[in-house]
Amino acid sequence: MLEEIFKTLQEGHFLTEVFLNTLIITVIDCKGAVGDIMLHDQDVEALIALGLTSSQAKVYLTLAKLEEARIQTISKTTQIARQDIYRIIAELEQRCLVEKVIATPTRFKAVPVHEAVPHLTQRMSQKALEAQEKAVKLTERHGHRIGKLKAQEREVEFVLISRREALSRRLKKAIGESQRSIELVCPTKKCLHALFDLSTSLRKALERDVKIRWIIDKSLESNSRPAILEVLSKSALFKMRCIPHNPTQTFSIYDKKILIVASNPKLHYLHSSALCTNATPIVELAQNHFSLLWNKQRRNRNGWNSGERRSWNSRKDQGSHGAV
Repeated sequence: MLEEIFKTLQEGHFLTEVFLNTLIITVIDCKGAVGDIMLHDQDVEALIALGLTSSQAKVYLTLAKLEEARIQTISKTTQIARQDIYRIIAELEQRCLVEKVIATPTRFKAVPVHEAVPHLTQRMSQKALEAQEKAVKLTERHGHRIGKLKAQEREVEFVLISRREALSRRLKKAIGESQRSIELVCPTKKCLHALFDLSTSLRKALERDVKIRWIIDKSLESNSRPAILEVLSKSALFKMRCIPHNPTQTFSIYDKKILIVASNPKLHYLHSSALCTNATPIVELAQNHFSLLWNKQRRNRNGWNSGERRSWNSRKDQGSHGAV
């Protein structure tokens, strides 16, 4: 077909013989370079996944098929502007995917695909490791700041607990998290309710070597004293003292950091709403008040007031144990 066209053109003296030969060479070169190049989308996408841009992937795959080519040929084949091809070729050279062939005119060739893919994969893995290390450092820096913010928020935390179940859970949680001390001021009637509800949590706290000090308003009669009180009293870490007057507030302090105080001391235990706070000034005020009440009473063995111990022992000798 081409020969017939060129013969017709030559007979018509449209072209000189020299120019005709040049044209034939150019057409054949373009036919071999452009006509046979087909890039598969999945190949381009695979290289993009390995870190190349779409243009870089197309130029690399084109060179891989052509084996060697000039800038002009690459531009025509990929339909990418020549000035952009210069830039892309330079980028691919930096990635060790394209090599320059010393010739006139200058040509370029692609590194074989079976060598380029492992190279790109290794670079991606290295970048992923570097990104992971940076992410860890970022998390540590901001996590430390968040921890400070949370600590500041805890210093001024006030939580109003209005439901009985919620208050019971909060008390058990505070007891369970205590590491050093638990101090309570609770009227006698409320004390009995508390012992039934918190007995398991208090026993576990004593097993962790947590010191428990409990202030009530009057001695418990032997026939109303629950058995759990005797169990707790066997531990040297459990102390209970009586004060001569009814305490105006019902509250508990955990590790000298958390305060839970009933909003209505006239109501039975767990029937009143309560305020939970870890605001340091308020906790210290409650702690000082507790210490004043506690130090007014003389300490006796196992935490009992001497009069209360004698009364309880007398009842035991009469055979009235009063366990609930």
